[in-house]
Amino acid sequence: MKLFWVLLSCFYLAIPAQALERKLQPDDIFSLQYASDPQVSPNEKQIVYVRHFSDVMTDQRYANLALVTVDGSSHTDLTHGNQIDTSPRWSPDGKKITFISNQSGSPQLLLLDVATGKKTALTQLDARPHAYAWSPDGARIALIKNDPAAPLTVAEPANKPKGAEWSPPIVYTDRLGGRANGVGAEEPGTNEIYILDIKSKKLTQLTKDAREWGRYGHANHTYHIAWADNETILSVARDQHAEEFALKDPNIFEISASGGKVRQITDRVGPDNTPLASPDGRYIAYVGYDDKKRGYQIGKLYVMDRESRKISVLGENFDRTLKKPVWRQDSKALYAMYDDHGITKVAEFNLSGEQTEIAANIGTGGTSYGGGSYSIVGKTIALTGTSPELVGDIFTGHVGNPLHQLTDLNKKLMDNITLGHVEEINWASSHDGWPMQGWAIYPPDFDKSKKYPLILEIHGGPWLNYGPRFDAEKQLYAAAGFIVLYPNPRGSTSYGEEFAMGIHHLYPGNDYDDLMSGVDAMLDKGFVNKNRLYVTGGSGGGLLTEWITVKTDRFQAAASFYPVTNWVSAVTTTDIPSFLQSWFPGSLWENPEAYQKFSPLYFADKVKTPTLIMSGDNDWRTPFSEAEQWFGALRLNNVDAVLARVPGESHGSSGWRPSHQIEKVESVKAWFNRYSTTVSTH
Repeated sequence: MKLFWVLLSCFYLAIPAQALERKLQPDDIFSLQYASDPQVSPNEKQIVYVRHFSDVMTDQRYANLALVTVDGSSHTDLTHGNQIDTSPRWSPDGKKITFISNQSGSPQLLLLDVATGKKTALTQLDARPHAYAWSPDGARIALIKNDPAAPLTVAEPANKPKGAEWSPPIVYTDRLGGRANGVGAEEPGTNEIYILDIKSKKLTQLTKDAREWGRYGHANHTYHIAWADNETILSVARDQHAEEFALKDPNIFEISASGGKVRQITDRVGPDNTPLASPDGRYIAYVGYDDKKRGYQIGKLYVMDRESRKISVLGENFDRTLKKPVWRQDSKALYAMYDDHGITKVAEFNLSGEQTEIAANIGTGGTSYGGGSYSIVGKTIALTGTSPELVGDIFTGHVGNPLHQLTDLNKKLMDNITLGHVEEINWASSHDGWPMQGWAIYPPDFDKSKKYPLILEIHGGPWLNYGPRFDAEKQLYAAAGFIVLYPNPRGSTSYGEEFAMGIHHLYPGNDYDDLMSGVDAMLDKGFVNKNRLYVTGGSGGGLLTEWITVKTDRFQAAASFYPVTNWVSAVTTTDIPSFLQSWFPGSLWENPEAYQKFSPLYFADKVKTPTLIMSGDNDWRTPFSEAEQWFGALRLNNVDAVLARVPGESHGSSGWRPSHQIEKVESVKAWFNRYSTTVSTH
């Protein structure tokens, strides 16, 4: 089959020269919108999606639902207002849409009649529905929610006199990593499966045992549930008592929708996730791998014959992690999403394992990280597309044909803005000659005859990737006159397992050489001021920012965001302790030297670079104490440093309140400009 891309030409909007009146400004963050989670209707004529936006008056991010016809003739908002509406799903007959909304004050499942627009609340739950799925006959919905339990106590509480006003009681936990990033302290209880009857709205609990249903991954609160047929549900679970020590070991189960009878269908050391039955009911597809106790492994696409339980691997030698599988209507092939050289793509895999790329340049809104979403019904595909100039819009078309852009959510804003040009940069690492890839954003009024300051911006993960996608923060740095280099050093995904494992038990390590070689490649171009080099990054990028200042003083200033500073404390206080521990050869007590060897804290006396350190006080992935340790270490060694605590925010900045994201960008610009005259000793 001929290879079809989501054509880049679709992304580059024709902007009249006379409309290019200004550069991107920090306040524009409030105006940016993006699309996510497109869902094609059963008749392939409409697409419902989530439209994300911000409100400058409340300083909050919101999400509403919108409906657009595949031919682009109609585009309608289905929900309105400052609320969060997510997870839209069509009923099997295509007449209704369910979604999760907090419009009543707490997240509940709602039903929308497409013809009339009438909305009906289906649930009054005491906890958020984490995932749900329609039964094939459209009569029921299976959902996962937390089943609360009594809080843990160690001793009997003191007797409070009637009418007394006491402080809240002490909170106990016996669960490792009991605080989840973005959630905070986890409420006691287990995730259980329920069945909701659409007509009567009756909710029936289906599971109540020693497993925790639906939660898998590495404490990122990802959930999955699907119907194999009208009588059988597919989900993932693990023993709730072992869950904290087995973050990468969920298995797949079949559950009887009528009686809760449970049958385990996978059983291995390693994650088996996102089970999905084929339309003809013969197969179950899922994604996973045999766990070799590494920080990163390639996720494979498996197909199980439901009758014989024979398992095959599709694209066994395909050296990219596959995710979000979707069955082709004839049950003879699957679609799956993956990242390749910084580009998110979708390919078709037939049951013989042969693959054909069908779409590319998929992304999410406002960030250069990989991601995005898609859906396919029959011959119609819908996806979220992005480019250096496009924040995130809906594209559609027939599978195997070029796609066309359906939405243009930021046209009014972008028609008046000149963005920085994005260019792919390639170089070889000074460590071993490995080929490296990155991208540079140039100031909108770039003149190659001039000299510009350079920001090296490093991604987190570390097993993630950057790509040529719109990134508001980086564009704002470019608008302020900086060239921004954002690379994919070894350890980045989308280049195969060997490249990703280049930091196995060696992080941070030779990725330092990859990054410095990238800076040298930019200096060789002749328009970078060698005396105005700056470095920044978040999470793993914050760690590497610190590590770079340990190794060299060629950068005039640094900004480290939500970093790991000390692996000894990070592993024991993060919300993903066993996962982080797998990055090292042995436990902290078996090999303490390894944890110290790769911790910037123990080498802070070598740092001379002025550093801004910023983190959210609700960050439980790399807790705020990590930022505090780096600040304390630098000040004890008489290095210029500032510590910034962002109230109420968790890990990363894309989910922060818009004002906090603006303050982050403005702080970086101000900090770097403060150190604009220091002469480099490099």
